[in-house]
Parts: sequence; C-alpha cells; structure tokens
Amino acid sequence: MLVVAKVQKCERCQRRYRGSGDWNVTTRDGEAIGILCPTCQTPEENVEAVVNQATLVYARDAAGRTRGKPEDGPTDVEGLAIDLLRRTEDAVMRLASLAADTGITMSLDDAVQMVEDGLPSGYPMPAEEGTTGRRAMIALMARDLFSGDAYED
Repeated sequence: MLVVAKVQKCERCQRRYRGSGDWNVTTRDGEAIGILCPTCQTPEENVEAVVNQATLVYARDAAGRTRGKPEDGPTDVEGLAIDLLRRTEDAVMRLASLAADTGITMSLDDAVQMVEDGLPSGYPMPAEEGTTGRRAMIALMARDLFSGDAYED
C-alpha cells in the first residue's frame, strides 16, 4: 500500500513548506490547523510563536491532534498518569539509592511523600467523585515499581 504524505503549504500564500525555516503553526482551541511561512507572518504572530515556544510543550492527544499545553505539567488524563509514573519512578530510584547507601529502610509512604513534595503548585487532582485519589495512585505506582510489576509485559 502506497502512503502519500499531505504537502504542507502556507495558509495565506500557498508556498510549500520544505522542512526548514521559521514557519509558524496556527492553532484553534489548542489544535494545529495550519502553517504560515516567514513572509506571511505578522510581527504579532511571530512574537506569539516565540512566547508559545518558550512556554508550551507540544504533543499529540489520544485523537492524534497536536496540542500545546503549559510546560509546568500535563493536563490530560493519560499525560498526568505518565507524568506521575515518571515522577514516582524517579522517587523510587532515589529512595533505593539512599537505602543502599545508608542502610535505612524506606517505605511506600516515603516515595509518595517525595513525589507529592516535588509536584508544582496547582498540580491537578482526580476530578471525578469515586476516583482513586492522587496519593493512592502514587502509592500503587510505587508498589509496582518496587516489586518490578511495572516493568513486566
């Protein structure tokens, strides 16, 4: 099966994007909808792009759309779970190293507290009633990391 990639063109002048230069992505509601060549960009659009590049992280959502989100942390459920797992794994590794170096026994609660202490202010909590709280989620992740279950598949 032959797969042909869509040619990307400036939405104003239709100039073809060839993979280099200071092109800007245009968005609507956080979703990429087009691109602008350097010639067609207004000074305001260029400044906005520079600010966005410095403050946003771009990734694909579950539907495959490119989204920009604040650099201080994820806002979607899957992104939050991955971020918490990464933070929990870092905490578990630091605690394991500390335990090996000092001989002091570390617990799951120590890992949970280390993760919680490292979260930025305003880090999202589970929003739905009846969902597992963040501390409980971190504890489950830490348990699976300590036991090795998180690495099995």
